[in-house]
Parts: sequence; structure tokens; C-alpha cells
Amino acid sequence: MTACHGSNTFDAAASEGDRMTARPDRSKRRLRLWFWAIPAAAALAIAAWVAWTSDVSLVRADRAASLLVAIEKAAALPVSDRGPIERTAPDGPMPEMADRTLVIDAGAATIATRIVAACRTAGFRPPDARRRAIEADVACVGGSSRPGDSIHLRLRCTKTCTAYLQTRLV
Repeated sequence: MTACHGSNTFDAAASEGDRMTARPDRSKRRLRLWFWAIPAAAALAIAAWVAWTSDVSLVRADRAASLLVAIEKAAALPVSDRGPIERTAPDGPMPEMADRTLVIDAGAATIATRIVAACRTAGFRPPDARRRAIEADVACVGGSSRPGDSIHLRLRCTKTCTAYLQTRLV
């Protein structure tokens, strides 16, 4: 009986020992899991934050911004101050847009003439009377290849003129 009892004690100790040796393996697995899971979760959180805070429209609205800069350079206006280019990506029926505020040391007639001339070199044309009646600030509209595209110009002049130049690409 003692042998049986001792054997049971030994078996109990052996199974207890097995549990003791198995436990570190499970702990190591859990540790490895947490070792990879925590950095992966942190990387996902950082990627989500970057995607949320970054301006994705910068990539999508570069065509409108490029056209805006090209029109501004072709017009060769005496600009004393340039605001930042604000970009808006297309969203459903809303066109891709880029706009900028310029402080110009010239008269309103000179600015409008130079912008229209720059539009023509970019392949745009002056709007017809019907379009001008609907949108008074339209300086140019797209040619036959892109009739929905337009360039808008709003002027406010006192001693110097503040021009609000905007490109809309459909």
C-alpha cells in the first residue's frame, strides 16, 4: 500500500512538475505574442493617425494646383505677397480645386487682361455671355477637350489689388 501511495505521490509530483515545466513554455508563448502584438498595434495606431491627419487631397489635387501655378507664372504679375495654395480633392459632383490669394501691385484691368492671356496660352478660352451672367468671376473656361474646367478670378482693389485665383477641374 505504501508503494501504491508513494507511487501516487510520485505521480502527483511528476504531474505537478510537468505543469511547472509546461507553464514557462506557455508564458514564453504569451510573451512572444505580446512582444509582437504590442508593436504591431502601435504601428497600426500610428499609421491610422498619419492617415487621419495627413492631407490626402494634396496628392489628388495636384493637377489643379499645377495649373494654378502655371497660370500665375504665365501672367507674370507683379506679386508682392502670395498666400498658400489651398487644394480640394474632387468629391462626387464637386470638382478638383486649387486656390490662392495674391497681393498684386497693378490695376484691376491689367490683372484681368494678363490672366485671360495666360489662360489662352494654357488652352482655355474666355467664357460666353451666358456663363459670365451665371458666374461673374469666371475668367476662362476649358477648351473643347475639357469644357467643364474653369479658372476664376475675384479682385478687390484699393491701393493694391488682392486677387483670389481659383482653378476648378472637372
